[in-house]
Amino acid sequence: MESFEQPVLKSITEFLGPSPSRPSYMERFIPKNIPVWARDFAEFYRVEIGTERPLTLVKPKESSDIEKIINLYRVLKNLKHENILIIADDFSGKSKQDLIRGRIPHVTSSGSIFAPELGIIYKEKIATSERNFKYTERLTALAQKLVAAYLIDENFFKKQDTLTSLAKYLNKNGYSKSISSISRAFQRLAQVEILKFEGNGPNKYPVFYNREIVWSRLLELEVETVVKKLGEFSLPDKNKYYWVYSNDSALFRISDLNRPEVEIISISNSDFKKWKDEGEHGTPVGDFGARPGVIVEVWRDDVGFLSKKECLNSIELALSLRRTREPRTQLAISKVIDELGLNSSLLWERR
Repeated sequence: MESFEQPVLKSITEFLGPSPSRPSYMERFIPKNIPVWARDFAEFYRVEIGTERPLTLVKPKESSDIEKIINLYRVLKNLKHENILIIADDFSGKSKQDLIRGRIPHVTSSGSIFAPELGIIYKEKIATSERNFKYTERLTALAQKLVAAYLIDENFFKKQDTLTSLAKYLNKNGYSKSISSISRAFQRLAQVEILKFEGNGPNKYPVFYNREIVWSRLLELEVETVVKKLGEFSLPDKNKYYWVYSNDSALFRISDLNRPEVEIISISNSDFKKWKDEGEHGTPVGDFGARPGVIVEVWRDDVGFLSKKECLNSIELALSLRRTREPRTQLAISKVIDELGLNSSLLWERR
């Protein structure tokens, strides 16, 4: 096999999850009816994946010509090659972002894969298991946070080989949790089949399933997140009470959504109680500081851990908005989740 083939097959296998017909080989071929320029521009490989149509892998010879790659993808789609993956090993970071923006499925030998349509084809295999889970099953706030850490950074837990080192690492990043709390959270995640344990005794450690399975499984569960929403506040002093932007206010900062008329922030339950007990008023927003203009989401747990750009982390942000029916908000959330290489359509299928 060529050097890229085995790693790419491994990426696809892990993405598809448990299946009676896992891909184990690929063969070179030339698709029928493609134009001459396309035949000269790329190499084509066929992989059987147990669906009506095999998977067509495309390895461009000129990875810098992103416009031509997108055109080639459209040609193959028009010829009914429905299961297509671009091999993007030689692509720049900008080119990969262009593929994501264009919703062009692609895979690399390093294990990353973006394939929303292929995920939908396999959704029954990914989203179901031998047991039928009820939606009333719950995750604690800590368990949800650990899953979010894995989905945002697949290597997050590989850096910590024991619960003790993980607890120290979380504490160092401002998220203080006891070893016993972390252990209970991992046990719960194993019960709902988001991860499994390997090893024995003191060498026992948790191993998450592949990201598509974890993401799909997470969306089948209820989670402990927002306690309540309150309106007409001013912004709390961030030097005393930690908060981050959430809801449309976060989406405005990390996607193409327009700025909302009223700012929405998330604050932990403990910080919110402290703020109220101390009788603070905060900084007014809007009308040159003349009136309050903030909606406060009170969360059970720390809102700062995993936050970026002063915004709630993208996984918990999406979970908190998965019941929205507002199309603009749905598009903004989908963009954020797709950029993580996850299937955003699953959010709305379980509404």
